[in-house]
Amino acid sequence: MKEDSDDIIFNGRPMLPEDLKETNSKIIDLPSGCKIVSLEDARLTLQENINYVFTLQAYQDDVEDLTEVMTLIEQLKPTLKQIRLELSGVEVNELNH
Repeated sequence: MKEDSDDIIFNGRPMLPEDLKETNSKIIDLPSGCKIVSLEDARLTLQENINYVFTLQAYQDDVEDLTEVMTLIEQLKPTLKQIRLELSGVEVNELNH
């Protein structure tokens, strides 16, 4: 995507307050809960936001680990069922007939 396009009004680069005109229709298109902040305000919340990113990454790691465990459990279900049956004294061959 071309960065100097007219379609990109908020491209993550600092801009002067006068560049932000209330009459610009693109401002209305901001997602719900979003707001435009000054560079100083962004810097003030940077460490807090970095901590949020670390927390989210930890959650993602946990989800990946749980997904891997669930996949292994699904793969082992037939084996676990066979082990349970053998421990209960049921012959696996008896079930096949």
